[in-house]
This record gives sequence, structure tokens and C-alpha cells, in this order.
Amino acid sequence: MKLSILFNPSSVSSPQHRPWFQRRLPDWLWRPTFVFLVTRLGLLVLAYVAVALVHGRFSGEYHTAPGNVFLDVWGGRWDSGFYLNIASEGYAFPKDHFANIAFLPVYPLLVYGAKLLVGNVVLGAVLVSNLAFWLALMVLYRLAALDFGEAVAARAIFYVAIFPTALFFSAAYTESVFLLSAAAALYAARRGSWGLATLAGLLACATRLVGIVLVPVLFVEWAHQRWWGAGAPGAGALAPLFVPAGLVSYVIFLQRMFGDPAAYLQALGAWERQPQPFLTAAGAVIQALGNRSLADLLAGNLPLPPLIDLAFIVTFLVIGLVMLRDFRPAYALFVFFGAALPASSGILISMPRYVAVLFPAFIALAVWGRREWLDRCIVVASLLWLALFTILFANWYWVA
Repeated sequence: MKLSILFNPSSVSSPQHRPWFQRRLPDWLWRPTFVFLVTRLGLLVLAYVAVALVHGRFSGEYHTAPGNVFLDVWGGRWDSGFYLNIASEGYAFPKDHFANIAFLPVYPLLVYGAKLLVGNVVLGAVLVSNLAFWLALMVLYRLAALDFGEAVAARAIFYVAIFPTALFFSAAYTESVFLLSAAAALYAARRGSWGLATLAGLLACATRLVGIVLVPVLFVEWAHQRWWGAGAPGAGALAPLFVPAGLVSYVIFLQRMFGDPAAYLQALGAWERQPQPFLTAAGAVIQALGNRSLADLLAGNLPLPPLIDLAFIVTFLVIGLVMLRDFRPAYALFVFFGAALPASSGILISMPRYVAVLFPAFIALAVWGRREWLDRCIVVASLLWLALFTILFANWYWVA
């Protein structure tokens, strides 16, 4: 089937010549499902081949499912171990090394529930991530279609699914659950369902710390509807105030369990996450590059990972600023603040993964991607980086 069917509903003139699922299912269901299945299957195959070609990088003690490549790759790399540990054994706060309390509770709770259903914590984690991503694509599709139509909505979810770090949406990480809850919060707000927006925002805030940006974002969306749109109920202004309850409830839980209300901040500090101006971290990366000689360049001795981190975060900061001109203020603020908050945490590590959840940016890219040359550039660059990152990730190399 041609991809033109995905992006252009009029590419097949007569309904009887369209695929059966396009005739029988609504666009918001079949298009996200198609994108989900094609991209996830591609990543599964690529990861399997990558492991088969570079077999034995680590011994069995580092593998959560050594007898199953699919579960081992998608449920057993890097931070996945912390989430599996929380879902299996609960939270612990050993102060002499990294503590799993640095990881917020919504995703581990969902994994725990899935483990009870399927009997395997690794399988449960992978199922939760993929189900959440599938649902997130549907929500994002409907959100984008509100303003820009079906073709832009289809392009937006495709860009998300092939983003260089989109592999984490299928891994035992929080990205897919956060994407679902944050997109649902903004979609509910757009539809005037402020109670649902509050609930989704609360869950987002208890999934990832960056969920706190939904407080100003939802308030700006309410104000936009109140004074420049069709109107919004006055009580809607209270919705953003309840979003931090997700994080606050976790802090209260830690206080009662470990007797330390600052336990979460202490755990974050172990990862060197401390408030710091973005320019300080960016300057350190640029200085490290400037200290390299021509001999270093020829030898391939360059600080490429920090440069990649910096490039991703700067790109999304710029997108957020540019969006202020032509898009809803709430969308632009979510992208800008969603990039600025982790960029101000002292280190730039993992930035390519952190920006993957800034979904309004992909709506903007999809609008700009109406230009065929730009669309091709985005697709080709994304697929190349996604393939490289997947190969590295599958073989235990750090990606983000």
C-alpha cells in the first residue's frame, strides 16, 4: 500500500478501491494503527538483526531475558532495569548509590498491573509501553486534526513514530505513557473537558517531572479559549492548579515511607541533576569541542554525544519559539518549556529522548512538511538516525 493513502485520503478516488480497513474504520483509528504496526515491526526486525550481528557484547548477567531477544532488547536496556525493579520489589532509598525513587510511580504501577495479568514483568513492561504509544498516536492524531485536517494529522503521527529516539516508545521507559497522558490533557482541554484534562495532567506529572509544565500550558489554553475563542468556564482556570498533585502525592508517599520529604531531590542529585542555567551546560560542550585539535579530529576523538544532545535541545527550543507566531500559545509553550526544563538540569545527557515527547513540535513540523522537499528531509534524516540509534541501543550502547 502506498504511503500516499496514509497522508492523502483523496489519493484513491473511489471508496470501493480503498483498502478494507480504510472503508470500515475511522481515520483516527486506522491511520495511527497502521503507523504503529509498520514502525514497530520495522524496529523489532532491525533490533533483532542488530543483536544477531553483534552478539555477546555483555554476559548473561546483564540481560533480563537472555532467551528472548525481543524482550531482552525492549525490556532490558539501561534505565529499564530501574522500572522493572520498582514493579517487582518496590521503592528503596539506599543513600550510598543510585536509588530507584528518582523514577516517578505511574509507569512502574502500570507495569506491576500488567505483570499480574501476564505473569512476566518484562513482558508486562513492553506491553504497557507499546499499548500506551498506540493510544497516544490516536490522541495526537485527533488533536492535530482539530486545526489542520487529516493529512497533517497523519504526517504528525508518522514524524513522531520515526523520530530518532522513537525506539523508546516501545522500550520499558516512561516516554509512551507520558506522551499519552500529556497529549490527552491538551486534547481534553481543547474539547472543554477540564476535569479530564486535570486528571491526565496529574498522571503526566506523576510520570515525568517535566509534566509540571502542563500547569502554565493548561492555564494559557484556558485563557486563550476564554478571551479569544468560543469561551471557557471560569472553573477551568482551576484545572492547572491540581496538576502538581501527581508529584506532590509522590513526595508525600516518600515522606511516609522513608521519613524524608526531600528524598526525591536527593535521588535526582545522584544523577548530577541540579538546577543550572542552560547556557552553562551548553558552554561546557562547546568549550570541550574547542579544546580538540586537528589530530583529534582526524582520529575521530570528538565529543559527539554531548554535541548531539545539544543539537536536539537547541532545535526544539527554536521550534518552540517559532511556533509562537502561527500556532496556539499553549502548543508553543509546551515545546519551549518542555525543552527548557530538562536543559536547565545541569547536564544535557538524554536530551534526544526527552524532546521526543514534545508532541506539538511534530504538529508544527507536519504543517511545515506540506512542502515536499522539507517532508523528504525530515523523513530521511529521521529514519537514518532512528536506525542508527536502534542498532546501538539493541547492543547496549548508550543512546539517550
